[in-house]
Amino acid sequence: MQTKKTLRILVVIAAVVATILICRFVAQRSATPQPLTVEGVRKQLETVTPVGSSRTAVESYLDSQSIQHSYTDDSKFSNERRVELALIRSTSRSQLVRGDIQVRFQFDEFGRLLNYSVREVFTGP
Repeated sequence: MQTKKTLRILVVIAAVVATILICRFVAQRSATPQPLTVEGVRKQLETVTPVGSSRTAVESYLDSQSIQHSYTDDSKFSNERRVELALIRSTSRSQLVRGDIQVRFQFDEFGRLLNYSVREVFTGP
């Protein structure tokens, strides 16, 4: 009689623990944001900062997303004229390297977006 009662208590405790673990797992999965990808960033930029956008609009968007960025207009190198570089940090990680997404915006002489490129860059030992 005592062993049946003990067994029932253990089954109830196991069921409660299993329910709590399942609930935590589901809550954690739904609360975890989806990782950013190069394609995801490209699609978002196509919508929010299409070609022809002003440099101010691009910089405002980057600031609103807390994305680090800097502008350069180096006349020594033609491919570094009117360029805004942005870096979205820690979009992927492995044991040896950290992946970031780099966005390079190219503007014309009037400050309008000509094009941009999105690529993943890696930092490691």
